[in-house]
Amino acid sequence: MAGQLSAHDHRFAYRAGNQPGDAERSIRNTCVRAVIPGGVGVRDRNSATYQETSQVRPISILATLLNPFAGNRSDALAGQLIERFGTIQRLLGASDTQIEIACQGHPGAASRISGARALVLAGLQESVERSRVDPADPNLVRYLTLKFRGRPYEELHAIFVDHDRGFISEERVSVGTTGRVKARISNVLRRAIELGARGLILVHNHPSEVPEPSIEDIRSTKYIKMVASALDVEIFDHLIIAGTKVVSMRRLNVL
Repeated sequence: MAGQLSAHDHRFAYRAGNQPGDAERSIRNTCVRAVIPGGVGVRDRNSATYQETSQVRPISILATLLNPFAGNRSDALAGQLIERFGTIQRLLGASDTQIEIACQGHPGAASRISGARALVLAGLQESVERSRVDPADPNLVRYLTLKFRGRPYEELHAIFVDHDRGFISEERVSVGTTGRVKARISNVLRRAIELGARGLILVHNHPSEVPEPSIEDIRSTKYIKMVASALDVEIFDHLIIAGTKVVSMRRLNVL
């Protein structure tokens, strides 16, 4: 049994004293200064120094990350990357090829950024795995948008869950072209049964960044839901990832 889904434009996309007693007095005085309001040991939160140290700019963090590879050009390279991608989030969401091109001859810097992205993604994945899977969960949204951002081909993934929506596994089911992806429904449901899943959430991406599901998306998803229901497996939702947007077909009342 095979199922085929298409996206909006027919894409399926899814951080001393020296005298006796001096040391003791020094310690005591230091402690007193630290707790007396307005004392010498208390930093003025309105001072320029406090504001400067408490407001670390993302570009400075990026420059520090790149310094071992770009050296004295790290500040310039960080500025160049921010100018090109707009934000740190978009930089981390870019493809490896896009990052390599933007780094202009600094392959080590490009690899460091890709590593940082993988670390952020792993952290988000941990949050998802430890929580009840909810399509509206901000951590799940961030995880999926970062994971799929910049992928040139449409992919179908399934998040398998237990009866309490506890996370079991998240797996790629199929990879298509820029305009379409096919998936064998039987393979998806067989995997759900193997994992002992009570249900699953389907996820696919739209490289076009058009989030609305097409008529074919809706029809095919309803068919999958019908077949899954016969096997006592519930399709809890079908999410469409389009750039930074995530659309729930259930919330659209089309599932």
